[in-house]
Order: sequence, then C-alpha cells, then structure tokens
Amino acid sequence: ETLEEKFGVPRLPQEEVSSHGPSEIALDLKPEVYTDGLGTCVQRYQMKSKPHGIALVISNTKFSEGSRLTTRESALVDEERATTIFEALHYTVVLLKNLTAAQMKEAFQLVVGEKKFDTLSQDTQEFWKGRGYHGATVTKGNDSFICCLMSHGGKGVVYGIDRSCFGIELDSFSKLLKCQHLTGKPKMAFIQCCQGESTATPVVVEEDGSFHLFEHKSVHGDDRGSVVTITEKSDFCISYASVWNEKSYRYCYDHDPVMHREQGGSWYMHALHEAITTMPVKSILSLITVVNRLVTEKEVVDKGNVLKQCPVVQSTLRYDVHF
Repeated sequence: ETLEEKFGVPRLPQEEVSSHGPSEIALDLKPEVYTDGLGTCVQRYQMKSKPHGIALVISNTKFSEGSRLTTRESALVDEERATTIFEALHYTVVLLKNLTAAQMKEAFQLVVGEKKFDTLSQDTQEFWKGRGYHGATVTKGNDSFICCLMSHGGKGVVYGIDRSCFGIELDSFSKLLKCQHLTGKPKMAFIQCCQGESTATPVVVEEDGSFHLFEHKSVHGDDRGSVVTITEKSDFCISYASVWNEKSYRYCYDHDPVMHREQGGSWYMHALHEAITTMPVKSILSLITVVNRLVTEKEVVDKGNVLKQCPVVQSTLRYDVHF
C-alpha cells in the first residue's frame, strides 16, 4: 500500500513536480532511542564511532592591508579552546589559519572529498601543508561533522583575510557539505564573528518576568515502506555568536596587563568551552542553550556603554545529538 493509497493523497504526474523544490535523499539510518531522567523516550543520532568525525576549524586573525580589517587580537586562545573541546568530544581536529574565502571553500571541498589532495599541484599541496592540512577527509564510518569558523564578518558571511565573503547561512553549508558520507548525519557549525554593526539592547528581567529596556547606546565590537527521504538542508545545526546585524565581542588580553590569558578571547568561544567542559550530559541542544545563556547574561560597561551580545541557533536536526 502506497502513501497515496493509505491517505488518499493524489499522486502528481511527473511533469507537474517542480524541479526547483528541495531534492530528496533516501536513507536507512535509524536513530537510537533512549529514556531520559524524566522517563521520556528521546531519539538521537547514532554516535558510535571514535573519533566521531572531523572538526574543521578555520581561524582568520591577520588580514591583508587592503582589507581594512584589524588583526583579531587574543584569537589564539579561541583556537586553543576550539581544539581542546572538539578533541574532548572525540573529533579529529583540522585547524587552518588565515584563508581567503576561496581558500575556505577549497578547504571544505578537500575535507568532504569533493577535491582530492593527491591530485592537487605540488605548489598547492605545499600551501595546504603550510596551513596545517595534510589530507584528512570525511569517511563513511564517521558519525557526524563539525566546523568552527572564527573571523570578522557581516550579515550572513564571514570574511576571508582579503575581506572576500564566505557564506554562513544554511543554504551555503548545505551546498558545501553535500557529501554522501554525511547524508542523514548531523552537521554542526559554530560561527564566531560579528553579524553587523548594531549593538544588542540590554534588558533587566524582574522576578515577576517583566522587563525594561536600558537606554540604547552605540558601541564598537566584533515513511515509504522502510525508506525515509530527507532534503539536502536536513540535519544541520548552526550556532552563531550573534544575531543578524549585531556585533560579537572579544576580551583582548594582549593590551591588558591585569587580565589573565584564560580570560581572553571571544565571549562566545569562552562560553562554548565552559559548557562542553563542565556539562555532564553532552547534548548539542542542551549545550547550545547553555552557551546562549552564558553569553546573553554577560555584561560589560565600557566608557559608559553597556556591551551585550545574543547568540542564535538555526537547526534542521531531526534528532538530538549526544556526544
């Protein structure tokens, strides 16, 4: 019995099916089912392999003179945090530094196997080796994929070192990570960059749940039988350091002799590190919620201006991810 016969849904002739709709992908990956502490049955993605997969970390800190972008001081501590937390979650970390947008795209193509490292020219291979890439690729046995991008940015983009734009919206990632080995598996992205020039407006939450606004001030910052079909945009979770149009912030210990190095770096990466290293239950949805709380509740007053930041997450995950 087909779905059309079971539910009385008329089947469209083939020529009436739009060629511009989301493409479907058949898969037979079954989620795991477990019972949480409240007795609720929860479905989660299979995460059985060790390592779970690749964590691609791209950090742009030094920019070309013509870009008019400043050096991202204190970013080194964020790179160390990213490496630490993703290794702790059992991923193979590939850390690449200071790339243009075109090079960032090629890095993804290499990691997912769209481009083969051994087919590149000798000069290109040497370039990538110099940047820290030695041929690691996604394999069929991987459970999932992580990427972490840290740079300056604008709405929907992070900047390459020449100020070229690299798209960070769902549509961009779904095209970059169109890889058979990752079909039906969770693909998670963590984005540390500004998303614009506006500043998050602080609010005070009262005990009764009401709130009032601070004065806004401008600041400077940073089922067909057993076959299931999904779309290319399924199974993504993208966590952004700030909402569209707003800034994100870093502590620059480089110029503050009082500040300890551990206090430096971006608010977002500091919160992500804290959440992953301290939470006993490593669920992606729980982790992201904690990160949002830690960052949103942070407040710094600089020259009379209240600095606030609000992360945001976009998810098309079909199940939860437990590391």
